[in-house]
Amino acid sequence: MQELTFNKIVDAEALHQEIKAALGDTFIGVSITGETVVVHLADNASAPQFDAVRARIAAHDVTTLPPRPVPKSIDQRLTELETRLNVLERLP
Repeated sequence: MQELTFNKIVDAEALHQEIKAALGDTFIGVSITGETVVVHLADNASAPQFDAVRARIAAHDVTTLPPRPVPKSIDQRLTELETRLNVLERLP
């Protein structure tokens, strides 16, 4: 496995999707600790693929990413499930 290390604040999920889309199976994953980003690539990664990762990291800007939906609370999820269950119980 080969690794590239960067110092940048990133959105781990978005960055993972971007690099996976660009490199496919050559991309193994990304590890993030604070502002340290480590991109893990397969041993057969080529110089152009390293350049593609560097370009993605340089272009990655967390301030321009679309906002993520706020996750529903457990109470909201339970209410939804209870409503669905009530509907199913009324079916013949």
